Amino acid sequence: MKRLGFSKGKSESYKQQYLNLHPLISQQGRLALNFKGVPYKTEWVEYPDLALKFKALGIPPNPESPYKFADYTSPTVRFADGSYTMDSQPIAEKLEATYPEPSLHLETGLHDEALEITFELMWLIFPDVLHLLPKKILNEPSASWFAEDRKRRFGMTLDEMAELKGGEKAWPAVVQSMERLRQFLTVRKRDEGPFIMGSTPCYGDLCVVALFESLQTVSVEMYEKVVAFCREFGDLHEADHLIETYLQERNRDFSELEQEAEADVTIADVVLYRFLEFIEHCNGVDLCIGSKEKTRDVYGHEVIESSPKLSDFLRSFGTRESARSDLVKGEEPGESARVAMQTWAQGVL
Repeated sequence: MKRLGFSKGKSESYKQQYLNLHPLISQQGRLALNFKGVPYKTEWVEYPDLALKFKALGIPPNPESPYKFADYTSPTVRFADGSYTMDSQPIAEKLEATYPEPSLHLETGLHDEALEITFELMWLIFPDVLHLLPKKILNEPSASWFAEDRKRRFGMTLDEMAELKGGEKAWPAVVQSMERLRQFLTVRKRDEGPFIMGSTPCYGDLCVVALFESLQTVSVEMYEKVVAFCREFGDLHEADHLIETYLQERNRDFSELEQEAEADVTIADVVLYRFLEFIEHCNGVDLCIGSKEKTRDVYGHEVIESSPKLSDFLRSFGTRESARSDLVKGEEPGESARVAMQTWAQGVL
């Protein structure tokens, strides 16, 4: 769940490949990969290309389940053994079997209840946020495809759905669902920690955090409204540093990340490249604990500054283009940039 992910970007030496659409529907799988500390690279796939691409790769369609929305969905992971796993929960199960430590504690079954509750809450909130995806998040041709597909599925445009089913008239049901989530986050605690089980994080926590992150990516206004409902929501979403501490206490060794890199690539390069890639994909919203003040990212979008190092980063490098280097292509930053990178990375790590 470390937001910087410790990925070498597009280096082929990392065999895990993350086939992704956009941040809203991919957070659970990405959080699970980051929680496990598994290096990976991301390949972004547009909506109209998804089914054709996955069929060409020989990926079987999703099995029938209460949560099935389509035959082919994002995220999908290509593992080091060449196999593909589609959808967040099967990805989590494969990760747990392949990388047992740190544990997602799937044996508790808490993620099943977390998924049920967050799906309920998500669908109640959808009328107010779904219409924003093609307007401010998706590229073309995904934006047009998404709008038409949801119009076909729902029998109305996303704007019509927002007008008919969103707003204040939907809020009583949202409040009831949020109260159910609040109770879920409190009744199974073993101590005073912020996670479902107290001080020990599990995959159920990632399922809930994924909802918060998705909301913050698409609608800061809705995110703030939801998180303000109770202290437990904010505590869980701001607990990244505690997860990091938990991993350190479990003696999780991240030193292999530097060892696996090419000889001329430092850990600062790895961290910076991953951070820049995250900014590019998520409009600058890095969701580490931070000031929570409104600011603007490198694209000019208004965001909540959740990363304590985001402002320092923007001051140091100005724009994404001014610092980005494609290490695979042999592009390297200048010496002054390298010094700044190393200083910045040490502050993050």
